[in-house]
Amino acid sequence: MRIIHVCASADFSGVRRFPVDLACKLQAAGTTNFFFAPPHGCVRTLREAGVVSVQETLRGVWRSVAAARRLREGIRRTQADVLQVYSPAGAWLVRLACLGMREAQCPPVVAALPGFRLGGCLGRRALRCCRAFVTISGYLRNRLEKCGVFPVGKAISVIPYGVDERLVHPGYTPSRNWQLCWQRTQNPAPGEVSLCLPAPIAPAYGAEHLVPVLRSLLKAGLPARVYLVGDTTQAPPAYLEQLRRNFAEADLDEYIAWPGARSDLRDILASSRVTLCLAEEPMTYNRAVLEALALGRPVVGFATGAVGEYLDSFYPAGRVAPGDTAAFAETVLRCCTAPPPTPASIPYPYTLSNTAQSFSELYQQLS
Repeated sequence: MRIIHVCASADFSGVRRFPVDLACKLQAAGTTNFFFAPPHGCVRTLREAGVVSVQETLRGVWRSVAAARRLREGIRRTQADVLQVYSPAGAWLVRLACLGMREAQCPPVVAALPGFRLGGCLGRRALRCCRAFVTISGYLRNRLEKCGVFPVGKAISVIPYGVDERLVHPGYTPSRNWQLCWQRTQNPAPGEVSLCLPAPIAPAYGAEHLVPVLRSLLKAGLPARVYLVGDTTQAPPAYLEQLRRNFAEADLDEYIAWPGARSDLRDILASSRVTLCLAEEPMTYNRAVLEALALGRPVVGFATGAVGEYLDSFYPAGRVAPGDTAAFAETVLRCCTAPPPTPASIPYPYTLSNTAQSFSELYQQLS
């Protein structure tokens, strides 16, 4: 089985890293993968996994036409079995590449969609060339169906973007050196209960709800400290200033730490008593919450979007109705004092191996 992954963007951060992780896992599972994208920073990762990386500049009409011509040559040369796109821009490129090719020469096109920003009518038109559609959460599928994104009669699957079980699994423990470094830099108080809020500091992620939640926890006698692990550089200045003012006016400054964006989030999640998700806005994906659950750590979150799906599968005891901060605080307190058991292993279908296997089965159905 030969798959060409066509990406029109060079940004593979966050959920946009999905094509890279999927191509590498499929390669490890025995398929042959080609990665067609603009110049990006994941070339080494792909090549180490055995994925053939082809970089093409796509800015400008003429460069896109030239890239489509080379993609057509690649399709013919590799005799690809499947073309996989991740956005309408990628679908347009595939349509252009397949112009003039006989139907038997043009492989089936699969659209694997990690988000819902698809460019309106033009985006929906581009996706008409796709034989099958995949979304990474049930919430995303429902939302795209309501928007009329999927053509009538097309196959639609939900295949979650799972975590790499080699790196994230129950029982993982940070190294002793990391623990000593964390204690030295963060200076946790003796006996404190560490809570982690892993999210960008932005209105959509609900950090302002910490005021009533933390007040309730402290009133109940829980010596909690919340670590805001997220980027503050992109936050609206007015929002950040108001958030700090709210914490100061509520006398909560000493109970809140600001480590900022970190590359060692896995270790922080594994060291925290409970991970929090205060976003009321439904999300199509939340890797930090999924990783915390996969590490076997309790998570308390507003049950909406993909976070609600994760909690249903991993930890129903952590579900809270969106906006109910009193119930949120009660649930956090319960998870800290008498936590319900977490799964001993990552449940299907939330490992990256599950993701690759599900895609492989879809490819077989299309061949």
